Amino acid sequence: AAAEPLQTFLDTYHLTEADADDDNDGISNVLEFILGGDPTVSNSSILPVAGYDSTTSLFSYTFFIVDDLGSVTWTCQYSTDLTTWTDAVSGTGNVTITEGTTADGYIPITITIPATGERMFLRLATGGL
Repeated sequence: AAAEPLQTFLDTYHLTEADADDDNDGISNVLEFILGGDPTVSNSSILPVAGYDSTTSLFSYTFFIVDDLGSVTWTCQYSTDLTTWTDAVSGTGNVTITEGTTADGYIPITITIPATGERMFLRLATGGL
C-alpha cells in the first residue's frame, strides 16, 4: 500500500508529531503539510489571507492546499468571540467555498463568509490524523 502523504511528509523532514510545531512559527506540522510549507523553516507566507468587502459585508479567506491530502481533512471555522466556532459549510448561512483549478500540485481555495459581528475570526482546523 502507498504511504499516507502526511507520513511521507513527516518522514521527509525527520519529524514525528503532526500536531507539533518544530520550527516554532505558530503553524503546526500538519498545517504546514496541508498548506505546502516547509516545517523546518519559519514562513508565514503560506498562511491564508483574509479580506473584507464592505460593499457586500463578506469576509474572504484565500489559501492554497496540496492536492493529495490522503486521509487528512481540513475545515475552515469562524467565530465572533474566539469561544464558539462554526464550521464553514458551502451553501449554509451564505457561506461559499470555491476550489480553483489545480496547478503545480496545489488547489486554490476561496471561502467567503457573511459578517455576523463587528469582529470575525477564522481558523483552519484539521482532522483525519
